Amino acid sequence: MSTFFFTDIENSTGLWEKHPEAMGRVLARHDTILRQQIERHGGQVFKHAGDGMLATFAPGEPLQCALEIQRCLGQEKWGPVGELWVRIAVHAGPAEKRGEDYFGPAVNHTARVLSLGWGGQVLLTPEVVALYSLPRGATLQHLGRHLFDHLPEAREVYGLWHPDLARLELPAAGPRSFTPRGSGDIMGADANQYLPARAEGRPQGNHVTQTILVVDDKASVRTLVREYLTEAGFNVLTASNGREALLRARQERPDLILLDIMMPEMDGYEFLRTYRRDRQTPVILLTARLEETDKVLGLELGADDYVTKPFGMRELVARIRAVLRRLGQELPPAEVLRAADIVLDRGSRAVEAAGRPVQLTPSEFELLAALMAAPGRVFSRQDLLSTLRGGALESVERTIDVHVRNLRAKIEPDPAHPRYVETVFGVGYRFRS
Repeated sequence: MSTFFFTDIENSTGLWEKHPEAMGRVLARHDTILRQQIERHGGQVFKHAGDGMLATFAPGEPLQCALEIQRCLGQEKWGPVGELWVRIAVHAGPAEKRGEDYFGPAVNHTARVLSLGWGGQVLLTPEVVALYSLPRGATLQHLGRHLFDHLPEAREVYGLWHPDLARLELPAAGPRSFTPRGSGDIMGADANQYLPARAEGRPQGNHVTQTILVVDDKASVRTLVREYLTEAGFNVLTASNGREALLRARQERPDLILLDIMMPEMDGYEFLRTYRRDRQTPVILLTARLEETDKVLGLELGADDYVTKPFGMRELVARIRAVLRRLGQELPPAEVLRAADIVLDRGSRAVEAAGRPVQLTPSEFELLAALMAAPGRVFSRQDLLSTLRGGALESVERTIDVHVRNLRAKIEPDPAHPRYVETVFGVGYRFRS
């Protein structure tokens, strides 16, 4: 069994774009600090990956090393870059060494755990927690169970924290979709049990319970998502394939559907093709498929959002609430937007193009409303993403291109030569004034 230690710079692409000259020097200093600490604590770097490092420990002191790296990076002066946040993941498991590289499930799992974290954080798996003692003064936080596409069951993830890091003002937010630091179940080095992270509390007051339909062929996924969403205050229905989901959706009329793509009998794509003929219920895809074309196809078929496995439950709840919030915004019924031959009624959420009723998904409706509210104004793709998601969640700008293409297909007389929604090359989109 080997212990794998992976690192990655948060938002390195953005830093390179903003500070191309300084980042060369910054990365050289970053590499020196990491390599020194890894070797000092008994590890060995075996690969550079992008702006991160991959190392092994046998057994060494990977936990102490992670804390020292975060401390050193937090104390360093990074010039015009300002701050440099690095996330670290540590996992132990079997792997095969070929030459100077390693291959196997443990390597893949470490990389997937790393993708869950924010810069400034150290994420650990249960295997590492069982194998190593915590450094003096360090604490563990149980960050809940998370789904990984290469594993049949959800797995625990832990965060490593030390009071010295707090004085460096590392980001206060918890890991992506994890319980924020300072809440949840904090345990010292002598703790002998780990309690599940708490779901967000049930809504209080006069709250109308919203119904979510969870469609996935894996029983473990349906159970985990149902339990968490129920705890978060939703009414949850489940289905094991697209055909069963069609029946349940037509009978129960859920407020939102969480839809897996790869399922027997009827997959998620076929479900979308069929269901969109009847209703415009918001749909969020749950996908283990990482190819951009898979996500784009789902959006083109009418999905409003997607979450890639492995995903955290807090992220999933946040995305659900963001989509439902867009759908249920209370706006005056008389608030009507008119531009060219398009009429959009925010109160009734109705749209007409040249006198013809048009059925839009919630995301398409909000996109069109934003453009029509300011005819002639050019919106960047990031502006439009912020409109759709409130600026709170990470996404891909390609998502906007897909929604615009779907919107044009529904409102334009000739989508290939758009009359209403214009492309401003290199910038974004605008509604023709």
